[in-house]
Amino acid sequence: MFKGACSHILNSTTHPTDVIAPHLDAGEKLLWSGQPRWAGALQELGPVGRLTFWLQMVFVGAFSVLFIFMLVHVLYLGNPTPYKLSLLLVVLSLIAMALYTMWREPAQEGPRRAQTFYGVTDRRILLIEGPTASPALGIWYLSVLNDARIIEDERGEGSIQFGLTGPTLGPLREVRKVYDIIRRAQEPTR
Repeated sequence: MFKGACSHILNSTTHPTDVIAPHLDAGEKLLWSGQPRWAGALQELGPVGRLTFWLQMVFVGAFSVLFIFMLVHVLYLGNPTPYKLSLLLVVLSLIAMALYTMWREPAQEGPRRAQTFYGVTDRRILLIEGPTASPALGIWYLSVLNDARIIEDERGEGSIQFGLTGPTLGPLREVRKVYDIIRRAQEPTR
């Protein structure tokens, strides 16, 4: 049932409600559905991440200048010896590794978030994640999720974490609204 119910998901026009609805139990009411926000690498980073990003940019810039200087020196001012060419290759590989490190995670994170759907019902939190052929379904009952913690920035975006073993929903726009919906749904179960 699970694979058949999810085989239609994961295209860019699919609404999260359409993905979550087949997994609702009889009489269960969907209160909110959505997907993690994805706006780009630098916007997602915290202060330490932004500092790391800019340090990497300085590193790439410095080695790029060094590479251009060495390239001009080797090609126009002297004869290219194996030592000079190998040094040039080392500097070029350092630049390539730094660029790969900076952009690897955003390149992997975007497609993963596009395949992630959240649902909050009056009884459970549902998380559907993964490719069309074999998506994973995570289910957490609100009655056992106690330690909810909201992490919110000045724009009203953030994540909701449920202890050490529960789900983390986010990053979400209007995270406070989703948090309040979850708290209201938990009221009868306390």
